[in-house]
Amino acid sequence: MCYLLCLYLYLYLYLYLYLSLFLLVYLFLFLYLYSYCPLLVVRFVQRQYCPQKNSYKAFVLVRF
Repeated sequence: MCYLLCLYLYLYLYLYLYLSLFLLVYLFLFLYLYSYCPLLVVRFVQRQYCPQKNSYKAFVLVRF
């Protein structure tokens, strides 16, 4: 009985750690993409509408 209980506990802990690690990696990936994708959109819009290079005003207008 104790052996079975210890096995269940071990499996539960293993599963919990594995899932938490997976969720942490997923969260980091989501945050990375969420912070990187708007920059890509801004760069694309800059290329479409502002051909001149250092167009900081357009960048600020699109960003906010």
